Amino acid sequence: MPLVPKQDESILFERGLANLSIKRMHGTLWGLRPAPAIKQYKQNQ
Repeated sequence: MPLVPKQDESILFERGLANLSIKRMHGTLWGLRPAPAIKQYKQNQ
């Protein structure tokens, strides 16, 4: 693994975490997509 300055390392790490949580969120939404709860949720916004 190449040497990376600490700051860059933490930015990459945070980005990785963000991507993971976004993917997880999309997966959950995709699983619930056909459910009427999503429509209700969108109407409430």
